[in-house]
Amino acid sequence: MSSGKLTQWKNTAISWFFGIGINKYEAFSDLSNAVRDVEAIAKLVNEEYDVLPEHVITLFNEKATEENIIQRLDWLSTRIKKDDKLIIYYSGHGKVNHEINRGYWLPHDAKKESSSRYIPNSTIQDYIGGIDAKHILLISDACFAGSIFMRGEYRSGEASDELESRKSRWALCSGRADEKVYDGEIGGHSPFAQSLLNILSSTKKDSIAIGSIVNHVIEETASNYEQLPDGRPMFGVGHGGGQYIFRKKGSTPIQRASETDATNENINHEPYDRTTLPKNNLWKRLGILTLSGLVIATIGLMIYGAIGEEKGEGNVVKDIDDTTYPYKRIGNTLWTTLNMDYVSEHDTDWAFLNNDAVAGKRRLGLLYTYQGAVEACSKLAGHNWTLPALSDWKALADSLGSPLVHKGGKKYIGQEKLSRQLMSSDIVGFNMQLGGYYIIDNDKFSHESFTSLTVGIYWLQDKLKLRIEEHDEGYTMDIAPVSSWNHAYSCRCIKRLN
Repeated sequence: MSSGKLTQWKNTAISWFFGIGINKYEAFSDLSNAVRDVEAIAKLVNEEYDVLPEHVITLFNEKATEENIIQRLDWLSTRIKKDDKLIIYYSGHGKVNHEINRGYWLPHDAKKESSSRYIPNSTIQDYIGGIDAKHILLISDACFAGSIFMRGEYRSGEASDELESRKSRWALCSGRADEKVYDGEIGGHSPFAQSLLNILSSTKKDSIAIGSIVNHVIEETASNYEQLPDGRPMFGVGHGGGQYIFRKKGSTPIQRASETDATNENINHEPYDRTTLPKNNLWKRLGILTLSGLVIATIGLMIYGAIGEEKGEGNVVKDIDDTTYPYKRIGNTLWTTLNMDYVSEHDTDWAFLNNDAVAGKRRLGLLYTYQGAVEACSKLAGHNWTLPALSDWKALADSLGSPLVHKGGKKYIGQEKLSRQLMSSDIVGFNMQLGGYYIIDNDKFSHESFTSLTVGIYWLQDKLKLRIEEHDEGYTMDIAPVSSWNHAYSCRCIKRLN
């Protein structure tokens, strides 16, 4: 990404396309047509539909690593506006763990012996729920596990303008979780991609809704191959009854943002470089510019049934700024599964954010003083949300089959297995983050850049902290008394049910 000025945003609708195509793998068998499929779809929506070249972003083969894919999603989450629309298109290997009903996309650098570089389907769902766009369409030419689709009927007979006026979150997948999906003949396209290209290139209408496209793709693909695509609105990520509308160029006079000095992210397909984000390695007090209005929704109901007592839809709870946090029940305790990022505009001395880490904020959250962490938890709806105590962490570790090891006094060590479980975003779903820490008096962050973060520290009650650190050989974890109150740490909140 070049260092020129970004697009001068106005309150106008922009159509984005983010395509990922992987033919070449480090550890898995190569594919023939994944890159070709994404290139063809990107070319079509750019040349015939309302996606401009500067809003087409692609990652192919060795550029489509786990890190680069997540970085692109982070970048999009900071650029896309509430009236924009986005297509996410993935073509590559997928994998399903049937024992835990979890699916993954396999990036270029995925390893057979470890899922650490796999991208869980739940992570993609989190981004779809969190990106503040009017319409998001996920197209996955790979298996996609989990109950991602809404049940029941969806609107299909209404006019395009009416469907487009309502928020939508749709997915179209090339096969069901237990089906093989075909790559197609070498030099051609996958059956799924070909059917999508056929309908988009052959329609004589000025616009076509995703509902109509889904019906065509399912019928054409299933008629010729032993695979059955699936497509409909997504569950739990903010669908509002609308549909993504593919509009041909010139069909609607949509005013666009000024493109003066805009960067072109994908023309040379260069690796995403975090260093081109606005830089300031000193930490600044946040004030009202914390982006706290960013809605972060997840698929809580896929894992546990709704508790139903918190404000929000499914297993999510909102703070007083209406920012949404997912939570899950483990034993008799509800745990938030996203780092807190609440801050009051009236008291900004206890929440901090590195400007260099803005793109990662959605996952890393803010760093708090102890009082700030207590305050942040108290702002969650339903009340009785607090910082976890040592007893809560011990109960959590016990429930996961990885008890904490007592080292005397209030010092405990977490097993390697527990660390990996807590860092997981799919198996346990706890999704701890290595957010670093902030030294308040020195106005200094623990690392030069959030790209090099290797440690995460969380506040506990009783003047304790939990530290998890990544090493070449794995993770280490410990709970110990706080040695300095001059630091700011990450924050998770709990609610005890009895």
